[in-house]
Amino acid sequence: ENQRTKAALQTREDQLQTLINTIADGILIVDQGGTVIYANPVACQMFGSTPCQLLQSHLGVAIAPQNPTEITIVLPDQTSGIGELKSTTILWQGQPCSLIAIRDVTDRQRVLAQWQASEEEYRNLLETLPNLVWRLTATGEVEDCNQRTLDYLGQPKNQVLGTAWQRFI
Repeated sequence: ENQRTKAALQTREDQLQTLINTIADGILIVDQGGTVIYANPVACQMFGSTPCQLLQSHLGVAIAPQNPTEITIVLPDQTSGIGELKSTTILWQGQPCSLIAIRDVTDRQRVLAQWQASEEEYRNLLETLPNLVWRLTATGEVEDCNQRTLDYLGQPKNQVLGTAWQRFI
């Protein structure tokens, strides 16, 4: 019975270690003083450190539970990226610590920046056209329009958007 219990515990520990070592996010345990006391391999890579360098180092980032923070991380190709850091308080070996998950959000931030640039380009084009410009939904409601259209209609944007275009002719 004792051997079976030990084997079951070892299997569970091996499974947990596999999970922590293969997850795509960096995982850190940081004590109340800000010192890293555990780091999974992905976290080490994200900080461009070996486990020996990262363990016992000071994180150097203010940790606010439940409030995501963005930090600079090292990507696998050794370029800089953006990591989103989230933390929660746990007990680790009987002591209150922060469990920190770091997710690589570089691609998400890059796409967001491209979308914002595209939106700004669209808005500039819309406002510089000398014509009345409307964008309608499939059902004929005004989804967007330029300022020239609003000036022509003599109505504020909030009274034009969502209204059937036929109302204005």
